[in-house]
Amino acid sequence: MVDAAIEYAKTLNVSKDGKDLWVFYVDEATLSNVPYYARPMVGFGATNANIGKKFESWINEGKSPAVSGVLRLYQTLLDLGIKPIFITDTKEEFRQVRMANQKKAGYHSWGRNDTRYSVFFASNKNN
Repeated sequence: MVDAAIEYAKTLNVSKDGKDLWVFYVDEATLSNVPYYARPMVGFGATNANIGKKFESWINEGKSPAVSGVLRLYQTLLDLGIKPIFITDTKEEFRQVRMANQKKAGYHSWGRNDTRYSVFFASNKNN
């Protein structure tokens, strides 16, 4: 799927005005939570691990690795002049740790390092 997205992006007529954007969803799209689910206390879904403080503690660690194919797509888009926007339904209190995790994982630029192009939001279900 990533290869198809890259091929599609290469066909776009990207303007030079900097208004071409690509939206990425953070959780399980750009950052992987597989290491969290692999933990013995979680057991790949054997427990109800995605609610409460356990999962929030994982987010707060800031150790989610990049999804490698999506990172490759991201890098290609930057090379093409397309600016990334990142969205998540993670609670607002985790904004800074999520952004730091994104950078550590290789997602370092939000439109020339301008964080106005990163959009993080929390849905009502998490508040």
